[in-house]
Amino acid sequence: MGKDRNGKELPNGISQLKDGAYKGTVMYHGIRKQVCSASLAECKRKLDEARYTLTHCTLVEPSKMTVKAYADTFIAYKSKVVKNGTMRSYSDMLNRYIIPAFGNYRLVDVRKDFLRQWIFKIAEDKASSTTKLIWAVASALFSQAYCDNYITVNPCDGIKLPRSVGATKTATFEDKEQVETFLSNLSVVKDSTFSAMVRFTMLTGLRSGEVRALKWCDVDLHNRTIEVKHTLLADGTLDTPKTDNSHRLVPLSDEAVSILNALRSDLSVVSISGDNFIFCDGNVPYSASKVAYLMNRVVIACGRCFPNITMHSLRHYFATTCANNGMTPKVLMSIMGHANIAITMDLYAHKDDAINRSEMDAVAACL
Repeated sequence: MGKDRNGKELPNGISQLKDGAYKGTVMYHGIRKQVCSASLAECKRKLDEARYTLTHCTLVEPSKMTVKAYADTFIAYKSKVVKNGTMRSYSDMLNRYIIPAFGNYRLVDVRKDFLRQWIFKIAEDKASSTTKLIWAVASALFSQAYCDNYITVNPCDGIKLPRSVGATKTATFEDKEQVETFLSNLSVVKDSTFSAMVRFTMLTGLRSGEVRALKWCDVDLHNRTIEVKHTLLADGTLDTPKTDNSHRLVPLSDEAVSILNALRSDLSVVSISGDNFIFCDGNVPYSASKVAYLMNRVVIACGRCFPNITMHSLRHYFATTCANNGMTPKVLMSIMGHANIAITMDLYAHKDDAINRSEMDAVAACL
């Protein structure tokens, strides 16, 4: 076991270089991998990744490893460190876009100019959000291959996405009249539980997966709160919330409590006990596809020029309404389940021109 320059013992396989950086080395069946980092913690993390790759993956000569073969290695590692929902996105992007395009290429043969032309072509046909996700997965794959010493240069480094690929703005209500129009047309779907779920989302700011995953055991009507501790994935399985901050208590308004009480009064005692879902489509929670279909029917009923309101639009509406009516950013951040205020205010609090004008008039009066 080696020691650092201060005489402190270092973990097995790690040594400190003359410049203060740390080098980690692991051997497996005659194959040596080395990692290096300025910090001991990062060096340990990289060494653990290298050790996992060597001991869990088929050993292939680096120069012969194909993108498709390495994708299995990549997924095997990522499944240990990311959430199930993220894993499904990774696998979907790999199988639909990356492997069909250059899965049979050797990793060492994938050139920067090829990747640039490939992602620019995708950007011509796909939404910016889809393009960014595809590129994120491709970049992660080649970054991991670089860390695992299958390639000496990451071909994704330095490539910028087309200028048109930016953040996709979520449609939201433009004024109070649009909100009233939307609510008045909820009846077109002839599903009172769905209508209740939509209004409950507008009152709480929950993500679609979070509101669909709510169970009666998550409700505390005495203290007027709900605990967000699950999200419903696209395949209908439950997962932990999106981030650590997403696991939270959300206070309920009078109307939100009334919605829950009304649902309870319409259900049997068995239906509101234990692990039963609150907002059910028959005996199961609403699927993401069913919700999208019903929301689209409501939007169509609202008229040709109506914004393309989705369940996520309702979350934006909640945040914007709270911000424009004086809720402090710190409280709003907590209710939304964000890690920092910048996400809350920059992404979700849409501008209100009328409020901007009134604020400017108030300042002008003091000048």
